[in-house]
Amino acid sequence: MKTRLTFFLVLSLAVAGAAIAACGGDEELTFEQYFEGLQSIVDDGALDPRLDTSEANDVADVHELFVELTGIFRDGLRQLDNLRPPGEIQDEHNVFVHAGFAVFDEANGMIKKIKESDSFEEALGVLTGTPDYDNAQAEFSAACAALEAAALERDIQVDLDCA
Repeated sequence: MKTRLTFFLVLSLAVAGAAIAACGGDEELTFEQYFEGLQSIVDDGALDPRLDTSEANDVADVHELFVELTGIFRDGLRQLDNLRPPGEIQDEHNVFVHAGFAVFDEANGMIKKIKESDSFEEALGVLTGTPDYDNAQAEFSAACAALEAAALERDIQVDLDCA
């Protein structure tokens, strides 16, 4: 039994070590590595998931779609937060992460409003008539543009889809 426990402990530590190594651990990435990682997150659609309500028929459908979209965005923010940028752009990275979580917080508030909607039209209206969400999204886009500019200053080509 002790051998089996030791084996599982060693295996668990090996898996955890591999995961930390794959994420870069606490070690700073180079500019190229950082922007490559950021571009990968963007290319996966995790920071800009698209909401297609064309097949939604009722409040429950809109709610389910928005919950799914928000989960994708949250996962993208977690990936972003795990990147270890070079010190010279740590502030820009932090602003981007913070702005992203502000968007996430506003989206969570919208989920509640959608669920409480009395009609399909009201649920769709929540998606377009939320100034706090729009402001948070504008700050997120501005922070994204600052990171794009930082990449271009270093002759690194990225397309972070900051619109």
